[in-house]
Amino acid sequence: MLRSIAEILVSCLGFSYEKPCRYLIVEEGKLTRCALDYSVPICKGVWCEPITEELMITTCDKLADVARSIPNKLSSGITDLDLYLCGGLQFTNHVAVIGEPRTATYLAIHIIVAASKRNIKSYYYTISKGARLNTVRKMIEKIGVESCIIGDIAELYKDLTEDYMLINKLKDMLEESKKEGYEGLIVIRDSIIKYMKEEALFPKKILEYEERLGRVSFRNLLTISIFESELLEKEIRDFIMDTFSTVIETRDSPPSFRILKREQGRPSPWVNVDLTVP
Repeated sequence: MLRSIAEILVSCLGFSYEKPCRYLIVEEGKLTRCALDYSVPICKGVWCEPITEELMITTCDKLADVARSIPNKLSSGITDLDLYLCGGLQFTNHVAVIGEPRTATYLAIHIIVAASKRNIKSYYYTISKGARLNTVRKMIEKIGVESCIIGDIAELYKDLTEDYMLINKLKDMLEESKKEGYEGLIVIRDSIIKYMKEEALFPKKILEYEERLGRVSFRNLLTISIFESELLEKEIRDFIMDTFSTVIETRDSPPSFRILKREQGRPSPWVNVDLTVP
């Protein structure tokens, strides 16, 4: 049974009954903008659920929509990011992360942990020639997530000659996860640009896979592609913004993220995070 809107906002997104909405932007000492869509808030930061039959004060519509969507989405494991994503990551979305290594890896780990709590299987692919693969493997083992498989990204793209073959491969992986009793599947591909450079691949080949994925939606499959921001050329960055339904950017100094593209609302402001493993 769906809990009350106020209960979900408090338990899942860190709201408080005693304090006003935490997502209002204060400018010149006034509550002027809502961080969700930059609209002018009419609630002045006050939110509540019905108090008595005579006194009815309700949460604003935007937060109500966020709260209602939470049970149907996968948490990113980061409260602020979930709210800006209107409840979390939608399985039918095609998500790109433009990131610097530490914070991008931190985000991936949190998503994997959140997935394990929902009985969702995860695959995490990155290059084996760097330290990232071993780092993530050790972190996952330490946390104790048994539903995540760590592998070299070259193994994912191995023997794929046409873009449709990746779709079929992911479909087979999803079917296999269902047979194993999982409720869904997440496939995270990290270090994509480094992989292309190390394998001397023409970027268009990998991007053809991404473009095809952007046109196909599997109900219980979430694909996340991580592109290294320091290696990103303008042409590929423009392609990402045009192709992916959700684009998140991370940076390491200070550790923070922002949403560059989402289905509803404007890009979000930078939000600082503490790089701790869940």
